[in-house]
Amino acid sequence: GESVLLIDDTWTTGASADFGHRVIEIGIARVEGGRIVSEYQQLLDPQRRISAGVTALTGISQSMVDGQPTFQDQFPQIHQLMQADYVLGFRQDKPLRCELPAIDR
Repeated sequence: GESVLLIDDTWTTGASADFGHRVIEIGIARVEGGRIVSEYQQLLDPQRRISAGVTALTGISQSMVDGQPTFQDQFPQIHQLMQADYVLGFRQDKPLRCELPAIDR
């Protein structure tokens, strides 16, 4: 069959899970046969404060994420979408490291 490409972009509250940083937005586009066949975009509640610096960088404010689902809530859907032959990610090394401790809870 055709190869499946996944394009992933995420924003976080910071760069280190050691300091409790979490994903605040994730966007995924699934490409099959050269066509986008599904898209997913979700703001996520990091269950911590977003700094003014992160808001200035991302345009995402605390009020935008308060009450949104958490990464842990959305993980089953995200995981299902991320089944692909190839993944093209932006800032890919940091976001999941921020969330893996939360998934283990």
